Amino acid sequence: VRARLQRARGDLDGAIATTRKAITERIALSGHDHRETAILYNSLAISLGTAGRMEEALAAYQETNGIYRAIGLGDGIDAQVVLANTGTLEYRTGHLKEAEVLLKSSIERERSLAGDSAAVAAAMGYYGRLLSITNRNEPAISVLHEATDLAVRYAGANSPLAIQNRVFLGEAQLAIGDQQQAAVSLNTAHDSALAQYGATHPLTLRTQLALAERAAGAGDFESAETLLQPTVEGLRKLGPQGEPNLAHALVVLGDAAMHLGQNQLAGATLREAVTIREKSPDDLWELALARERLGETLARGGSAAAPELLKKAAHDLESQLGADHPETLRAKAALARLHA
Repeated sequence: VRARLQRARGDLDGAIATTRKAITERIALSGHDHRETAILYNSLAISLGTAGRMEEALAAYQETNGIYRAIGLGDGIDAQVVLANTGTLEYRTGHLKEAEVLLKSSIERERSLAGDSAAVAAAMGYYGRLLSITNRNEPAISVLHEATDLAVRYAGANSPLAIQNRVFLGEAQLAIGDQQQAAVSLNTAHDSALAQYGATHPLTLRTQLALAERAAGAGDFESAETLLQPTVEGLRKLGPQGEPNLAHALVVLGDAAMHLGQNQLAGATLREAVTIREKSPDDLWELALARERLGETLARGGSAAAPELLKKAAHDLESQLGADHPETLRAKAALARLHA
């Protein structure tokens, strides 16, 4: 309970230390293969994931799953929730194929065991987001509509889960060029986050980032830049917890600056995004995306570093997202222009 309170207050190091101590004491009392030990490892994984310590978090989830299997509860509802959490973390670390298998199977199993729930809505949200990232936007939108409806029903319209799923829905709608529906989804999410949590909350900043992406997608790069500057500063203040979204925001900001002819700003911004993404080398597709944008910026300035950067980005994007993915095609087109 103390660890959960520490995590809620933002003391992630304290929460991790408290949970590790609790695990040691629980194992001494009840042994490793015990349901309470599994619950503590799950809590540890959540805190580690929130702190951005992804590989450690995955290891903690694997401990949890192993314990449930050892005590004969591997097919139970608790184990399926943990599998969905593991799938979410695999998604966050760039292991898209592994994440898809885990999320899809856990959703199906959870629903067969206990019906719909907030946990199902959470797993469906990330599954829909994964479908969108891999350019399967029509099925993604269908999944995300359902995920949002379930989140509203089981967690509340202004809950973090409902807001996050609306953001994922808006981004999928944006990916197919549906600016009108994307605006509805993203503005609803932003208004809910702002009213419920305030302007500096991570969720509000995430919705603001999505609105900036919508502006950039419509070609309004000046508005995107205006939205992104306070978003970036807000995410910086969150420390390690905000770094994944900070890197995302920096890529969008750098791209906007590049389109506005602000090559010096674009280069500095995108270099920072690459540096953040390189802290998690397994995060290939998002790192490759940042490198692609930086490569385009450097190419505009005639840098000799641009060809190798774009070649590497194109290779990694193709291996992670596929040869026909829009981001892969963009990287290849940028590389081709250098040789034209």
